[in-house]
Amino acid sequence: MTDHERIYRRLLALYPSTFRERYEEEMVTLFVDQLRDARASGTGAEVAGLWLRSLGDVVSTAPGQHLRKEERVPRPLDPTAVAPLGDPAERGLTKAAYALAFLPLWSFVLLQLVAPAFVAPLFLNPPAIMGLPAGIVSTFVAGLLMAFGVLAMRWARSPAGRTAAFLFLTIPSLLIVVLAPAIVLNILDLKV
Repeated sequence: MTDHERIYRRLLALYPSTFRERYEEEMVTLFVDQLRDARASGTGAEVAGLWLRSLGDVVSTAPGQHLRKEERVPRPLDPTAVAPLGDPAERGLTKAAYALAFLPLWSFVLLQLVAPAFVAPLFLNPPAIMGLPAGIVSTFVAGLLMAFGVLAMRWARSPAGRTAAFLFLTIPSLLIVVLAPAIVLNILDLKV
């Protein structure tokens, strides 16, 4: 063991013992390899540069390793802490429930693809509501109901709450999507 290696091992004593047990031999091996390369260059400046880098590394990382050691100590749970509401998986909201919540959207897209003539009356003007085609307004209302249904299902704290959101928001939205074209055509027939 050279004097350089002996001094470097003493310098590593600044790290926590658990860190040294795990990494000391690898660090010393790397230092010895770098020292051999620095000496091979033939200048003392390379050896001095290696020592400066090594000292800087130890001084900058050893305190952090001591702090990490303290962070790993488990903290007691705070009984007054509030659980975050953002994770739907914790409340059992599945992908299937999300698919059901978006049922009006899927229905509208499917109708548009399969039977475009069925949804065409939505874009007729008259009938109009506030100057807009009544079908467009009803589709917008259906989209709002669906969005509120999705949010209500997501944030509901119980299966009963999710069911209520589905029944009172999603189902009416679906009915508007499916029935609005027929209602618009009936209104047009009544005007003739």
